[in-house]
Amino acid sequence: MPNKNRLAVNYAAMTQTAKVVILGEAAHHQEDYKNEVIRAIKDLKVLGFTHLAMEMLPLSAQHDIDVYNRTGTRGNKILSLLQRDWSYGASGSIPGALFNILAAARTVGMKIVPLDMPYELMQSIDRKCSNTLHRQGRCEDSHLSRNSLWTKSIASLVEQGNKVVCFTHYLHGIRRWENDMGLRTLLNNKGISSVVIKLDGGVYCPTKTRCEQNSQSEEEPYNKQRFYFKVNNLFTPSPVPGVKYQIEHADFIVHLPEINR
Repeated sequence: MPNKNRLAVNYAAMTQTAKVVILGEAAHHQEDYKNEVIRAIKDLKVLGFTHLAMEMLPLSAQHDIDVYNRTGTRGNKILSLLQRDWSYGASGSIPGALFNILAAARTVGMKIVPLDMPYELMQSIDRKCSNTLHRQGRCEDSHLSRNSLWTKSIASLVEQGNKVVCFTHYLHGIRRWENDMGLRTLLNNKGISSVVIKLDGGVYCPTKTRCEQNSQSEEEPYNKQRFYFKVNNLFTPSPVPGVKYQIEHADFIVHLPEINR
């Protein structure tokens, strides 16, 4: 991406007047992104953000999350849920990294909010609405249905005077293709200002003892640095000849060091 103005990470500069900050990780299997979310919520709490809404927590866990918010108990039940649904990679570190986010949010006084529908419902939706049918605009796939559901939850919180951090995969924040809508558009349609921050770079740890560069998104020496930059063009032409659809991008990218260890 040309003409990058690489700056020291500053969440105040990125969020400004936004009521919702969408922290979108480039991949679910990288622990680095979870650690960055912990850094981010500490800064965002100071900026007045009150709630952390997470894709990784299903609505079925609402009661346990409510108890955890109030008392700090039932953490083991929530961790077990994360281990069941989010055990990516051989290292097995992702559920614990996700739970560390919850603990950090509670420590700073940010209320945790589950967002997602049951996985069985997602599968049911996708059986009725294939990727092809969704791209043709004939139905909503589970991705878009989830975005719509999350938007209602987030909008309800904002309408009560809150400011919300949403942690998800960055593709939920933006439009993937024609006949699709990301959280940014859905929230904007409700008059709610939001910003999409993509977490990129970092390393992937396939085992507990080996980590390696994943995206290799930056050249030397920037690949070993933590910084952010503003995306100058939120929409770029599709590379497919004859397709008028514009590819949508995040508002900002936070790059994490791509250092093997």
